[in-house]
Amino acid sequence: MSDSSINIKQAVVTPEKAKQNRHPSLNQSPVPKQSRGVSISVKHVIYYVTTWLQSVLRVKKLRDIGILSSTIKRESRRGAVVLETGKPEVRLEFESKKSDNTVVVVTLANILAIQKHNDMKSLRFVDFVNAIIKATAANVEATPPPQPAASQTKIDTSYVTGDATSFHLPFRSTDQSLLSADECSNELKVQLRRLNVSSGSTSSRHFFENSLRDIIGTKLVVNGNDVATLKPHQLLNDVIINTWLKWLTTPRSRNDTNSDVYVFSSYFISAVMANGYNKSLQRWLKKVNIFEKKLLLFPIHAGYHWSLIAVISPKLIKQTSKRYGEPNYSQGVTCMIHLDSLGSSTMHDRHQLSWAIRGVLNVEWGRHFNDTLDKEAKPFTHRTFHLHCPSGKLKLKERCHLSNAFYDFIPMALCRSRINNYDCGVFLLRNAFNLVQRVHTKVLMTDINNRLQTYIDNNELFHYDKADINRMRAELFTMYGCLTNVYQHRRVMTQPARLDPLELESDSEEEDEV
Repeated sequence: MSDSSINIKQAVVTPEKAKQNRHPSLNQSPVPKQSRGVSISVKHVIYYVTTWLQSVLRVKKLRDIGILSSTIKRESRRGAVVLETGKPEVRLEFESKKSDNTVVVVTLANILAIQKHNDMKSLRFVDFVNAIIKATAANVEATPPPQPAASQTKIDTSYVTGDATSFHLPFRSTDQSLLSADECSNELKVQLRRLNVSSGSTSSRHFFENSLRDIIGTKLVVNGNDVATLKPHQLLNDVIINTWLKWLTTPRSRNDTNSDVYVFSSYFISAVMANGYNKSLQRWLKKVNIFEKKLLLFPIHAGYHWSLIAVISPKLIKQTSKRYGEPNYSQGVTCMIHLDSLGSSTMHDRHQLSWAIRGVLNVEWGRHFNDTLDKEAKPFTHRTFHLHCPSGKLKLKERCHLSNAFYDFIPMALCRSRINNYDCGVFLLRNAFNLVQRVHTKVLMTDINNRLQTYIDNNELFHYDKADINRMRAELFTMYGCLTNVYQHRRVMTQPARLDPLELESDSEEEDEV
């Protein structure tokens, strides 16, 4: 009887309660807007975490090394909850028999990218997830761990204005290494940690300064006006682009793969397009065999806009021409890539650019490889060596937490969120850094057939956003200030020549007369 009375009481609905049921928000506190995060698929997180552990620990059955599926599900749900708040990444830790502490980095960008695929059993989905995890794991290994604030070294900077010289490269320092400037840039710090090079080591300092002298050759002068273009809302000029690309590709140690990269001056292609690849321009490559390099970088500056053209493994042109279009060909091939922050809306004439670069490569090929029987051969043609323009897929879908536009998380599509006319130079530098990190990653014929979606669009290195571009600009400004400080106060000074006192007096009299 008591049970039935309780049920009757619960069934009675007063007018106030009915009003609350029709309008539940009247009975609940409003949810803050910032707490409404993105929607995360837990099953995709579980698959991602499981695949990461299998890849890193190199074991198929995780149970055999003490990692249970229940543990993976529990940690994956916890990670999904954190990501739904909008946090860019969460790190999950697992203990096993093979490792005391294995860290899985689950980024919001990766999960948003893979959960667009519903068929989790398809081979395409498996390859896509494996590629993302491989790139992310490599980036985590290269990224230096955060240091306590007390152990971080103070960076001294100096700046000059106008035409006054900030510094010139190369120069020799005294007590402070030029490599200390690498500590100002997150991208350059990644290189130092990967090579296990200390910026304060005397041997590293001497090796880098000698390498810089070999790479640059003649003196590159940077003045105050050049450095001022690194300030916000400024278009980078040729001096900044050329010096940073040369600095980036200078080897830091004997096993540094930067020696496999060759950077052309930003003036080179403009001169070729204006005058052809004449004898005067051919002297620029007199001492260089560009076919010994794995990567050629051509910075392009025209119409107040910057973009980048890269040629990967140019020596493989013969194999590429013979096997072009064969999807089963598993060896590396050569290709030419155009990376532009404006995507397909580029201001640059891609037809003329590709024609000019093919002309340069054909002339250099004839100089290094053609014999007397094949002197007129031109292996670089538009049929098998055309310009590829990876641009991703642009879709208006949902507001991405990484930008202010409604874009899917596709790397080159994020680049298109650049709605200003001054950040294109920083985009060029970031894209150049990404390609240098992949200098020994082969381009396959399957990459050519899918318009480099796997090689470029799906690679974690190209998953950057406007915040990364702003950070990189600020770090470069600090880096050039650090180089100015080293040059002004710690460079090796040469002794001035002795002058006759009478000559000094006559010079001063002539100045007075003027």
